[in-house]
Amino acid sequence: MQGFLMTRGYAQQDDYIFLGRGPGSRWWERFEKYGNSERSGLVVTSDGERWFALLSGIPTKRRDVMRTPIRIKLALEGSRTDTESGAAQAVQRLIAVWLEDLATRSGRVAAAFDEAFPEQDIAGLLVENDDTTVQAVDERLQRVLAAFGKSGDTPGPSGRPAVDGWWVGSLHDEQDQDHRTAAAAAAALLAGAPGIAGYFNMLRTSEYAGQAAEALRADTGGSVHVLTDLRTHELPSPKEAPRPPKPDPRTIAAILGAGAIVIVLVWVITRWLDHD
Repeated sequence: MQGFLMTRGYAQQDDYIFLGRGPGSRWWERFEKYGNSERSGLVVTSDGERWFALLSGIPTKRRDVMRTPIRIKLALEGSRTDTESGAAQAVQRLIAVWLEDLATRSGRVAAAFDEAFPEQDIAGLLVENDDTTVQAVDERLQRVLAAFGKSGDTPGPSGRPAVDGWWVGSLHDEQDQDHRTAAAAAAALLAGAPGIAGYFNMLRTSEYAGQAAEALRADTGGSVHVLTDLRTHELPSPKEAPRPPKPDPRTIAAILGAGAIVIVLVWVITRWLDHD
């Protein structure tokens, strides 16, 4: 399993970069029409063998020279063997806590990153392609993951049904706690199930959310679990099962007529046999 952290420093020239090294590709960009990775969000995707996760818009206490809040983007990637060896369990928990933070406006994930990456250390880590920095960042990421690796409840699904292989929930649903369903779906992806799960912050209408879920289903070929900012009553409704067509009245009349003829024939034959 590998982790890559993007942030920036205080000075104007210290723009957002991945500390030490970056991922081989910015795979999440193909989903940015559904969720802006510059804001708080989550994408977890798997092809059944390898998985990729992006936690974006993680807030920090730090501010740049213009007093603009500085955020963190964390990209993680691994394979089924990571899950089998237990390496992905902390990632599952981190994702669950991040979604709960977003749903309840808590700050546990942000606090863990602030502790592992304090402001006084960031300037020295803003170096690309440096082995020493890579090692330092990896050690600090392990510290963050360890903070969530052994605690907390196992996410449980909500009562909202899936429709045609996809599910759309509300980050703000206090009754069903849809963020727990999304967290459970993400855990399944890390364990090897194909599909995609996450919180997509640009799905602002029921129609667009439904279209996005169907497109993601076709794109990934697996299950789709999408959290949105929509309220519960705004979520796409499950499709009704098709009703059987109403029979043609002429068909009914023909069937009844044929039945009457059969009854008459049986009566005639019975009378004829009795007469003999």
